[in-house]
Amino acid sequence: MKEQCLLLRGKMVRLYNPFTQIPHS
Repeated sequence: MKEQCLLLRGKMVRLYNPFTQIPHS
């Protein structure tokens, strides 16, 4: 459940901040 939240948050952040790409892979 936590992983899904993180993934959703990451996608939102990526869409909202396409310039701020954090290497969290």
